[in-house]
Amino acid sequence: MTIQVAILAAGMGTRLGRPWPKPLTKLDDGRSIMGQQRDNISEVFGEQARVITVVGFKLESILEEFPDGLFVYNENFDTTNTSKSLLKALRMSGSGPVVWMNGDVVFDARGAAPFGVQHPARRQRDLREHRHGRRGRGEVHRRRVRPREGTE
Repeated sequence: MTIQVAILAAGMGTRLGRPWPKPLTKLDDGRSIMGQQRDNISEVFGEQARVITVVGFKLESILEEFPDGLFVYNENFDTTNTSKSLLKALRMSGSGPVVWMNGDVVFDARGAAPFGVQHPARRQRDLREHRHGRRGRGEVHRRRVRPREGTE
């Protein structure tokens, strides 16, 4: 089973004030943030991972650092937000779920383990319970949402 992963790395990273994309920021171990992400994705999902990276700002520098990657270009990176980049990745993905992350997120591979491959029977049970609102030992929890005062 292929695991689809989208890395959103099109933004300009203006808050850092650096001349390169945030995902290329170097960490203490010498890897870039995106390099660490890709290593962790490989560690968690192995050969089953299909990584799609959405690029925009200074895309050449990301393409240079990861020449073997699969990329989609957000040509409106300077006027749109991450939702538009995610939409580009989803349109390029195949059918099935997509794990997505922002290109400037540093994470430990152990934290991504819950997204790893599960036994098909357990995955089906988990999806069924999620759809039917079951938690714990099969109880259904419902929460009534009340409008705020003055909004009725």
